[in-house]
Amino acid sequence: MDFHDYGKALYQVTSDEVSPGKVGYFDKKGNWNLVVDLDNKEELRKMKYSEVEIIDDLRMEDTTTSGIIFGPKYSKTVKESELQTSGAVDLSNVVPAAEFTVTATCKFSTENDEGAILLSSKPVTRTRRHDDAIQVYMSWIEENEAKLLKNHGIRKNGLWVVLSTYTSTDCSWKVWAQAQTEFTLAFETALQKAGGIELSGRWKDTSQVGGWTSTPRGRTSVIFMDGMRFSKGSSKFTMRSLASCFKNVRKKHLKYTNGDDEDLSDSGE
Repeated sequence: MDFHDYGKALYQVTSDEVSPGKVGYFDKKGNWNLVVDLDNKEELRKMKYSEVEIIDDLRMEDTTTSGIIFGPKYSKTVKESELQTSGAVDLSNVVPAAEFTVTATCKFSTENDEGAILLSSKPVTRTRRHDDAIQVYMSWIEENEAKLLKNHGIRKNGLWVVLSTYTSTDCSWKVWAQAQTEFTLAFETALQKAGGIELSGRWKDTSQVGGWTSTPRGRTSVIFMDGMRFSKGSSKFTMRSLASCFKNVRKKHLKYTNGDDEDLSDSGE
């Protein structure tokens, strides 16, 4: 799912664990391991890291739901058919009228042996750190390089400084490994817009096969994150400067603007 233009796909991580200003790494199993929160001065002092010298304007986050169209997201192996109105398919035997009124359906399929899909009802919230914070964080990395490299997990897996997240309080995802999988989703409200399909309200997988995981009630899940990534590179990680390992994963995501929010494409290509 990482080919989508929002950063690294997560889904099972909460906004308390991953948010702008936090430093950590993903282990081989994909689990997030927090190292330190750069916004928490007490934690930095306790762990004997230097404090981040950052003025309030840089600490401020741009948080918005405006203009974000966040329809179904799926892996490259999945194909999406055109959104159909409810009249095109009779689903009365699958979705009783008492459950909810179906206004649209969409079919998803794959001929390969694996696939994944994510559904998020609006609002999806984007939170990102000010552009100028990047250099401040780079300076902090350089100042604390020796201590960071004493961490076995960092030496083995690299390091992330989180700069932006997309979060949702209502999302579901499904991962499968069966060949020639096909299923139709029925939506209570789904609108075809220029930026993709906008979802709200309830939905149901008419195949009734299951396999879906949903956000627990009261929890905010991070569905995508992006930031500054420091990786091993071609040489031994412990023999190189962290700063020289800096990898700008998606440069345009670090070049933030304060203008109007753009519509975000939901293309699966």
